[in-house]
Amino acid sequence: MRCARASTADLGFSRDDRRENVRRVGEVAQLFVDAGFVVLVPLISPYRHDRDDVRRRHAEGGRRFVEVYLDVPVDVCEQRDPKGLYARVRAGEIRNFTGIDDPYEPPLAAEIVLRPGCARRRRRRSCGGARHLAGLIVR
Repeated sequence: MRCARASTADLGFSRDDRRENVRRVGEVAQLFVDAGFVVLVPLISPYRHDRDDVRRRHAEGGRRFVEVYLDVPVDVCEQRDPKGLYARVRAGEIRNFTGIDDPYEPPLAAEIVLRPGCARRRRRRSCGGARHLAGLIVR
């Protein structure tokens, strides 16, 4: 299911919209977890408080929450931008864009941290390899 189209199409890039996006997607994820699915949510969630809120709600319901932080520099994100959003931000067409004119608050204790080139370096906790990552997710 694509939440971006199904439940968040009315939202933009403002702080309130980002907060609401994370809340909605977190609620949908809880529904799927409760139905017995393992849920992966690829989401840009720029504010630590919002991520912590979703984590807390999952914990209150006895659900497991594993935060994966993709620690990628903004210039690399810009080079890999398939939708051309960074170009639109630079042209002034989009405002409040994470990492450009709106902050990103990195997690303080993500369970998994991935960085560009990780597969070659294999540092435990920040790279770990497939078995290590699978062990963190499936328990």
